[in-house]
Amino acid sequence: DQPECRISLLEDTNGDGVFDRSKVFADKLSLPMGALWHRGSLFVSSAPEFLRFDDTNDDGVADKREAILTGWNILNTSSLHGPFLGPDGWLYMTHGRHGYKIQTKEGAQLEGLASRIWRTRVDGKELERVAGGGFDNPVELTFTPAGEMIGTMTYFMDPHNGMRDGLLHLVEGGVYPKPHAVVSEFKRTGDLMPVMTKFARIAPAGLLQYRSTSFGADFQGNLFTAQFNPHRIQRHQMLREGATFRTEDSDFVTSTDPDFHPTDVIEDADGSMLFLDTGGWYVDACPLSVIAKAEHKGAVYRVRKVGAEKMDDPRGVNLKLDSLAPEVLAQRMEDHRPAVRDRSLELLVAKGEAAADALWDASNAKDPKARCAPVFGLGRIGTPKALQFVRAKLSDEEPMVRIAAARVAGMNKDREAVLHLMQIVKQDELPVRLQAATSLGQIGDRRAVPALLDAAADAEDRFVEHAIIYALIQLKDAAALQSSLNAKEPRVRKAALIALDQMDDSPLQQAQVAPLLSHDNADLRRAALFVISHHADWASSVLQFLRARLTAPKFDTSEAEPVRETLFAFAADANVQKLIAAALQTANAERQLFLLETIERCALKEFPAEWVKGFASLMTKADARVRARTINVVRARRLAGLNNELTQIATNQTEPSELRLAAISALVAHTPQLPDATFDFLLSALQPTRESALRIAAAQSLGEAELNHAQLLKLANETLSSADSLTLLPLLDAFRTTKDDDVGQAIIAALNQPEAKLDSVGSKRIEQLFQNFSEPTKTASQALLTRFQAEETARVQKLRALEPLLEAGGNVREGRALFFGKATCYNCHAIGTEGGRLGPDLTSVGAIRSGHDILEAVVFPSATFVPDYETQRVTTKAGQTYNGIVSQIGSNREVMFLMLGINQQVRIPRDEIAVRGATPTSLMPEGYATLLTSKELTDLLAFLRAQK
Repeated sequence: DQPECRISLLEDTNGDGVFDRSKVFADKLSLPMGALWHRGSLFVSSAPEFLRFDDTNDDGVADKREAILTGWNILNTSSLHGPFLGPDGWLYMTHGRHGYKIQTKEGAQLEGLASRIWRTRVDGKELERVAGGGFDNPVELTFTPAGEMIGTMTYFMDPHNGMRDGLLHLVEGGVYPKPHAVVSEFKRTGDLMPVMTKFARIAPAGLLQYRSTSFGADFQGNLFTAQFNPHRIQRHQMLREGATFRTEDSDFVTSTDPDFHPTDVIEDADGSMLFLDTGGWYVDACPLSVIAKAEHKGAVYRVRKVGAEKMDDPRGVNLKLDSLAPEVLAQRMEDHRPAVRDRSLELLVAKGEAAADALWDASNAKDPKARCAPVFGLGRIGTPKALQFVRAKLSDEEPMVRIAAARVAGMNKDREAVLHLMQIVKQDELPVRLQAATSLGQIGDRRAVPALLDAAADAEDRFVEHAIIYALIQLKDAAALQSSLNAKEPRVRKAALIALDQMDDSPLQQAQVAPLLSHDNADLRRAALFVISHHADWASSVLQFLRARLTAPKFDTSEAEPVRETLFAFAADANVQKLIAAALQTANAERQLFLLETIERCALKEFPAEWVKGFASLMTKADARVRARTINVVRARRLAGLNNELTQIATNQTEPSELRLAAISALVAHTPQLPDATFDFLLSALQPTRESALRIAAAQSLGEAELNHAQLLKLANETLSSADSLTLLPLLDAFRTTKDDDVGQAIIAALNQPEAKLDSVGSKRIEQLFQNFSEPTKTASQALLTRFQAEETARVQKLRALEPLLEAGGNVREGRALFFGKATCYNCHAIGTEGGRLGPDLTSVGAIRSGHDILEAVVFPSATFVPDYETQRVTTKAGQTYNGIVSQIGSNREVMFLMLGINQQVRIPRDEIAVRGATPTSLMPEGYATLLTSKELTDLLAFLRAQK
């Protein structure tokens, strides 16, 4: 609403390599994340707008501003990035998973929530969605000489086992991880596309493909990524792997300075590299230390190779390129200076058909990489003569040139190229087949359908398979596809099946798909299951299949998720519900656990009575793991009608404490009044000798309950002052509605005790706590606020007093024992495959967080929050209040799963939420500085810092 960002023009006026003059080129921008000089204008992504700036009088300040397109939602840095100039002359942009609603120049309305890769003409016309998926934040793009697109992104999966971010090879129509409800917006060709390079939580931002010779021949074509969290720039050597790539990765620039956060990497015209260090000020979505230092500003750095030959006139100013004839410009297309090559190409394209012969000459260069750019130039001219030259390049000896020519044919919808592309798609190298199939889909000529189906027979490569199926979806030849459902080759049948299912106005019938569920080929079975799961009225087709899978001793892990997706799709069908009810009682324990997890996440608003009835026996007779999981489902879904069974467990002193506490938590949702015996059991579970998971569960049940006067006084007088940071905040929720001043005075007395953990509460929560009491009680509570503010001021000193522990060494092995023992970190955090998922995955925390950041996160966890792990306070319309973390598993537009604690979550329909907001307090307890000795804290820090 009040945009405050700007674009600055930096100049090096004396040629010493250091910028010495700065000028504001444009201001009043929301969040500009990308700028491109092209044809004398500056194009900028600044959500919600895609902007063009012109400096018509050449004074270094933009005097013309045009919003070319608008409608991209903005949420922090997961917003609109770019643009990036593709070799085809289109402008490409990326946008995160936060929604858009765009009116195109042609009058169409584009709307959705998924992450997308976009492209448009320079004037904003022909806006297209190229690829996308459930990932969170695609940032930067680059293109190989052949036009293949590579991009950085975050969240190809929810953080687990040290993985989260990656590099993607992005292809037309590709749908990429992570699995998320928004992938339903796409035409699917089967499984989500693979990730090219997998990273930890590094927040990759800037991306560069190095083109110059200044760093040496080995560096040409290498990718470089700027990685915010681990304070580094990495080099990635791309190697072919089938139709796609893999990378060999090595560090190029690293820093031990915790405030060094690179966010972009750029090749300058002279072959040196510029990289941008954001510094330490940006904490809105990246959890850095905020307590012990002021803002740390960034910088722009330059890297040169020692001993490299200096490049004279790197931009070719002295060549006076604007005055050269086309045939001379064509010679410059092989210049060793990338900027000269780029400028020569732009000038040739601007000349139109008059430059076609010159570009043809340039396309016959000795270096295959040098042949590609002229091919794209001919495509940008796009005249019949130019495209005739491009078609000739479909027979070039070099695969990368054939890829470029095929891409140009597709982008120009060149029907004259179809027959040649049909040959290529069946019998060329895999990357060329990929592009040929893509181009045939873009051109839209149904003559290509038989060739595509033939090519599907040996399309074992996922990228080639995707391109073929996506082209078949675009070509919409239903008759040919239906005939191929009886093909001999399973891969042909699979391609025809998925394409038929995904095309608009599909004629596919249930009877055509159902027999494939029992086919000998596992890949075809999975495809049939994938298709049937999109048709809620085809439940009868899957009953026999599901019955066989749910009663089998085990089923292949590759089929587990398709089975789950099918159960999600048909959960509303009465016959499927009966099948699930029967399997819950008769299947083995592993299958019961699988079903319970599926049931908890399914979209049904109300469970069928037969399921609820089955839960009653599962809670009392089943395997111990199944009993606990069943109670979790009952609690998460707030199911009624099971109070007798829950009460039996809650009051049975021979039952394990964790099971009793889970049962009490489920009971409180329906009967919030606590019998005194149950109340006393919960108080006993709060003792510091009990495990942290039990203390949290007991505190949360007390906080959700409606305690009577005597219970409130007892809780205030006997428990609050000794409650630890883990339990104090949920315990205070027990007093949310009382107006009794005796209780209020008891709370004040308890929290005024020196041992009370006020730092785990927060000043705002203290104010809220006393809002229902009389004025005298409110006045008396002011002393608490004064004390809290004084303790908050002392935080910096406390943290600095602990900083020497970072230099004290520490025993990694003993630190691991603490992580998985006394410190109980494993309850909420995972290292590798071990540990919980309530808090952030810490597998590689030592590589992405400084020692100081880790110390602060351990001692003062509420100082900063990792994105997606902020504590939310949710109040329902029925008056129930919950504090927890929104689970990324199961939550969607209709439903929120809120993780309240260890192995405890609640399902809340979003239309039942009255108030929701972030709280300043982490679910992680404070007080580790006193819980652990200095030696233990040193060892724990050493262990965490060793996780690289």
